Amino acid sequence: TFRHGSDELPSSSRKPKIYAMDCEMVKTIAGPELARVSLIEYSRSCCGDDDECDERVEANEKSVVVLDELVKPRRPVLDYLSEFSGVTPSMLENVATRIEDIQIKLLSLIEENDIIVGHSLEND
Repeated sequence: TFRHGSDELPSSSRKPKIYAMDCEMVKTIAGPELARVSLIEYSRSCCGDDDECDERVEANEKSVVVLDELVKPRRPVLDYLSEFSGVTPSMLENVATRIEDIQIKLLSLIEENDIIVGHSLEND
């Protein structure tokens, strides 16, 4: 379960948001390290002001890219795993963003009641 780590944070009064998250990893001398993170917010807008959508009414579905950033690994990269990650050496050449920067951004976007979906999130 995701927690912000402080019981002193006020609870949000907004509805939970639904996010899809994907992390691309590279292989370093210490093992896998983050090279790219993408976060997409899913939104379902229904006709009218009701919170529930009638199953017979098609919802207007959309998604918004909230975060899509490259991340500089701490250790030397042995394999960019480009065939899977899409990350190439030239893409990371001038990147200064570190995993800690991404963690801070994610904590500012995602709240405790939000839903995060993705493939193998336990590894991301």
